[in-house]
Amino acid sequence: MPRRVTAVLLAAVLAGSALASCTKPKDNAGTGSGLTLDGGTTTTGGKGTGTTAAAGTPSTAGRKPTSTTAGSKTPTTDGGGTRPVDSGAKGGAGAYARTVLRPKPAAKVTLDILQQSGAEPLAHTTDHAVQVLSQNSGKAVSLGGPVGVPGGAEAYTAADIRELSDRYGRTAQTEGQAVIRLLFLHGTFDGDRSVLGISVRGDTAAVFVDQVQSASTPIARRNVIEDAVTEHELGHLLGLVDLVLHTGRGDPDHPGHSTNRASVMYWAVESDLVSQALGGPPPVDFDAADRADLAAIRNGA
Repeated sequence: MPRRVTAVLLAAVLAGSALASCTKPKDNAGTGSGLTLDGGTTTTGGKGTGTTAAAGTPSTAGRKPTSTTAGSKTPTTDGGGTRPVDSGAKGGAGAYARTVLRPKPAAKVTLDILQQSGAEPLAHTTDHAVQVLSQNSGKAVSLGGPVGVPGGAEAYTAADIRELSDRYGRTAQTEGQAVIRLLFLHGTFDGDRSVLGISVRGDTAAVFVDQVQSASTPIARRNVIEDAVTEHELGHLLGLVDLVLHTGRGDPDHPGHSTNRASVMYWAVESDLVSQALGGPPPVDFDAADRADLAAIRNGA
């Protein structure tokens, strides 16, 4: 996921990170791979240190961020007025995982796709994402949208992405229905071209399609990278790695990520160096340890 990193205690990550993402390693002057904690100002992961723009004023003129707090009522855009929202949906990456994975109270899941013109995900990407949620939750998963999102290539902050999710999301989160929102955007995360995707909240992640295309190579084509990055972000929303469970199996240099290069949760999957770091196309599925963690959360852990 994006930004470089300052060594932050993994316990802080588990306490409620708001963002999760990876990037390529950089020197001490830059940002790099790691996990951004709540507020978006501290990063953890590689050798360097850096900060990202905190949740606040969106970069697009005329847009105003929507303020939400855990347990609050959030306006819906489907004509349903206001409805209670699971507090985990507005928490950090992984905070909504138990609601999505456990049999109750949410009996079904909807995957909302929000996309900008020209940044639409490939059909296989959305089909694969639905399959990932269905297989790991054991629930019926429906595809919402796609919903068009205005705008173009910008340096989107975490606050911008959350605001777009709240403004253009069409499916209401209710007690019986968990909703995950994936945004497919042009531009970058906070100006960092090494970031391919990022999880900004318990229910929301974004994929930067221009950067996915730029990172593609003859041996790691766009369709494979887009699949991998999308599943990687879903993995964070579902609580991987060590965002929900305290297994101690996460990468100490890249909190929230697997040390297994054969897992889609390996940190480089979200980096523009994905093909170089892995020596070929990225993995597009969870490994056995990831699946065991997801099953444990689903079964009550």
